[in-house]
Amino acid sequence: GALYFSNGIAFMSYASTGGSFLTKTLGILLLQYFDWQTLGKGAAFFFSAVGGLAIIVMSLQMQLMERYKHNLSVKNEMDVNFKKEKDTTEKITPISLLKDIRCVISNHLFWVVGLAHGASMLGRSSDRVLGAFFQLLTNHSPRICGGLTISSTLGLIYGLNQGKKFATLPGKDSKRKFLYQRYKGAIFATLSLSFVAAARRTITTAPREPAQFLDFVFMPSSSVYILAFTVWIAISAFYLASNTAVLFFQIPSIATMNAFSKSESQQAIALSALEAIAFSLVAAPSWKLFGVLSCYSYEAAWIMIGVTLAIGGLLLFRAHTVL
Repeated sequence: GALYFSNGIAFMSYASTGGSFLTKTLGILLLQYFDWQTLGKGAAFFFSAVGGLAIIVMSLQMQLMERYKHNLSVKNEMDVNFKKEKDTTEKITPISLLKDIRCVISNHLFWVVGLAHGASMLGRSSDRVLGAFFQLLTNHSPRICGGLTISSTLGLIYGLNQGKKFATLPGKDSKRKFLYQRYKGAIFATLSLSFVAAARRTITTAPREPAQFLDFVFMPSSSVYILAFTVWIAISAFYLASNTAVLFFQIPSIATMNAFSKSESQQAIALSALEAIAFSLVAAPSWKLFGVLSCYSYEAAWIMIGVTLAIGGLLLFRAHTVL
């Protein structure tokens, strides 16, 4: 059950991440020829048309399904199977729903996994701040910097592909080792981003040397370090996203499936509530603190993200029994 559910989550994650990849790829090209207002209006019109067409297609499919079910209902065997399925379906009432919610929030593993999920959410949403980080360190135009965050999207796709084997790993020790490697890689990526910010600060404030080649390298507009910083940040962002992909997309589904295996409604409640807990208690405050710290020191801001990931890893290891 957990394996199939995890694979389903991974498949949907591919779809959403692939859409983000396509948007960034086309966006960086179209913004070279159109301003963002015109592009936004065109995108709104396009997606409205696609959405309307999708609604029409779905309504037609529902009508066909209803007709198909009606034809099947005339058969006695199908009718008996339908009644059995109806009788065995779990009934949800307001009282039972409240009991399920109480059962979920009283489970300490729910809170542990939720807080750890919030830490991994920082890696998933890191592309929101990478655009400004690219622009500060490389002096590229905002249009180019927004497209450069595609490195983070590619990392998510690669990480999802590598993380599909997690549910099939034998034994708890191998799974703990796998998670340890993911957290170690993510923390290393944040330290790398902090180091590149420190390198940029050092280069731009270093005293100029008389030698001509040193003067060229340390010039703020030098194409040498601009290219180096661009590649450095892109690789670090890729590494950060690839290591947090499985932590963000698949761990919550596996944990809720195993922790609340006796009730499907509790699984649904827990999985939905994990997102709220992760965002409100960890991700949102962390990004707010990141914004404050980045005004003074990007080095400290990225180190703070690394420390949060480390704490999330320690929390998740406490919940290893549900993985």
